[in-house]
Amino acid sequence: MKVTGKVRPCTLWKVPVYCMAAGLVTFFLTLHFGALFFARQELAADGSATIGLDPIRAAIFHAVLFLLVLLLGGFLVCRSMTKREVICSAAILAVLHLVVVLVQLFLPSAQLQSSLVLAALGNWFGDAYSLLYAIVPSHLPAALLSCLCPFLFVPFGRKASAPK
Repeated sequence: MKVTGKVRPCTLWKVPVYCMAAGLVTFFLTLHFGALFFARQELAADGSATIGLDPIRAAIFHAVLFLLVLLLGGFLVCRSMTKREVICSAAILAVLHLVVVLVQLFLPSAQLQSSLVLAALGNWFGDAYSLLYAIVPSHLPAALLSCLCPFLFVPFGRKASAPK
């Protein structure tokens, strides 16, 4: 794939802002509706209740949220951008998310409040992480691969206009 042309500075913020807004939305959707979908309650013979998580339903829930965010962002945000602009915009977010992931992995005693805010903003990456961890059950590869998620918007960008 050959990507040529100049990058408009006004497009660099689109993918990071969209992904952070989508992270907030998916965070609250997971918080409020996720339990209705993938939590299960079992009653024992003695009347005690056990609440658990259905991993299949959780994976389906996270996959649907991830694909919904990807498709909406691709068609609504990235269609007006060239592939090069999408790559540059996605790279900004990928680097920022990589720094956050590395800090959280190697400095787990970092400020808890900032980690909670970053978790809400990066919840879309969390959906990708959950899916990747189901495939590759190791934290480091799943966390590092989830940093590349913004580059999934590149196919939605338009080809650079032909030089005149």
